[in-house]
Amino acid sequence: MKSIKLVLATSALAVSGAAIAGPSYTYVDIGYVVAPGADEVRIDANGTSVVDTATTGYTLRGSFGFADIFHVGAGYADGEVGGGKGINTVAGIGTDTTAYNLYFGFNPAMTDNVDLVARIGYSFDEGKVAGSPNTGTVESTAAFLQAGTRAMVSEKFELNAFATYVDGETELKTSLITSTVKADYEDVTFSVGGVYYFTPMISAGVDVNVTGGTKLPSIEGGGVDYRIAAADTFANLFFRLNF
Repeated sequence: MKSIKLVLATSALAVSGAAIAGPSYTYVDIGYVVAPGADEVRIDANGTSVVDTATTGYTLRGSFGFADIFHVGAGYADGEVGGGKGINTVAGIGTDTTAYNLYFGFNPAMTDNVDLVARIGYSFDEGKVAGSPNTGTVESTAAFLQAGTRAMVSEKFELNAFATYVDGETELKTSLITSTVKADYEDVTFSVGGVYYFTPMISAGVDVNVTGGTKLPSIEGGGVDYRIAAADTFANLFFRLNF
């Protein structure tokens, strides 16, 4: 009788483990990005004032998985960084930013419900600057390497964590500088997130991202040191369709 009970218990665990499949790599999601901003001193033609430098925006992302262990993806984001264009403070120049990225990924299974994920990609950001004394654009291009894990801790809940190394270049064009100013930069970012699956097709989640440094560095031009505003910590709340 004990042997029969042991066999039944083992079978139940096997069925339970098999029911928790790995995460999906074919999906599309839409999200809202928010990063709290501090009250900073604004500098403009009228003197100084205190303004909020919050970062907000929207994202659209998609991924396509193939051959069980590969995937490709792309992302689009549009929002206001550091309070948006026209917000020039001692902490940095606010921008209205549009960003894109493309990547290729490798996702071998470590266990039945945990995947190792590695990605290589390219990103492009363009920010518009407005307001005295800085009017112009900021462009950033970068290559990135990302590694992390995605784990289905239950049939309906996923946890994930990633580290990303970024190596890029920033170009600044303003009304005060006759030529384009360029600066190289490096950064390491970290993210943790969770996804809840209402059904296998419909899910929602949040990613919290923390930069390891200033993404866009200060740039010297025309005798002025420009620091481009960047969110050090931000969250992306998203709704996702899995296919």
